[in-house]
Amino acid sequence: MILSSLLPTSVTVPLPFSFNAKNIHVLLEGTLDSDLNPCADKVIFDFSKLNFADPTAITVLSNVVEFLKQKHGTRVYFRNYTYPTEGNKFLDDSGFFLRYVGQPAFKGSKLRSTTLPLEMVTYDRSYPWIHNTFAEWIAERVGLSPASFASINVCLQEIFNNISDHSGEKIGCVFTQHYPQKGEVMLTISDFGVGIPFNVRKVEPGVSDAEALEKAVVEGFTTKSTKRNQGAGLNILTRYVVANNRGRVFVQSLKGSFNCIHAASGVRMSSRNERVTYPGTLIQITFKTGSLEPIGEKEEFEW
Repeated sequence: MILSSLLPTSVTVPLPFSFNAKNIHVLLEGTLDSDLNPCADKVIFDFSKLNFADPTAITVLSNVVEFLKQKHGTRVYFRNYTYPTEGNKFLDDSGFFLRYVGQPAFKGSKLRSTTLPLEMVTYDRSYPWIHNTFAEWIAERVGLSPASFASINVCLQEIFNNISDHSGEKIGCVFTQHYPQKGEVMLTISDFGVGIPFNVRKVEPGVSDAEALEKAVVEGFTTKSTKRNQGAGLNILTRYVVANNRGRVFVQSLKGSFNCIHAASGVRMSSRNERVTYPGTLIQITFKTGSLEPIGEKEEFEW
């Protein structure tokens, strides 16, 4: 463990112009060392160049802030977040600065109808969040009944089951955005637990982090840590979201990442070992609203 007295007094981390899953390593490299300890006693995030941030970037940024403050007692500051960039306005409308600064950055900011804002969802609250908060919001957004999202709901519940069973944590950070012009919804869930590869290696010692993620999506593969977990979580995601819905699934855990997309030739999966460690598990789901099957609500039975 690195002694606090040996750390730099402060480090400044500029957020990218366009912030998404492809460059979250900038955030991780700037704040954590190879042992996942803070790089400095004080971390300053500079928002001056931020023009765009997707749900994955916002979820990771929130998790890093929580990780630094709650687990290490690091002092975290925001700089230039009142610059009127499109990215800062979006974060403000999403309630991000209200959560971490205590007040909005811009006058008149309000939640956009296309956004289900950042939320820390504990496992015991995951079922009502999925079936009430999420399902009712997206159903209203796309003009379908909440019953049309039953398969998506099962996928999300499996993710929260995995967080509870495997991560050592009980909280998942969630952010959801509807892109109506693309006909897509992107939802990102992240925890800062022990990571999927850590548990996979209990069953398959010696596999790399990327290989561990490949095994985790195989139907029936399980670490059998609990009766509830029967190895269905990631396989359900790839089967339903990608194969049936023509969407995308991206997972990053420790130094492994896994990408699953729908291509002309069918479902295409790929994995790789990243140079930067993600402390926990990040799951990004993108599904097509036009591919959802309209299902009516159950009718009341009448004599």
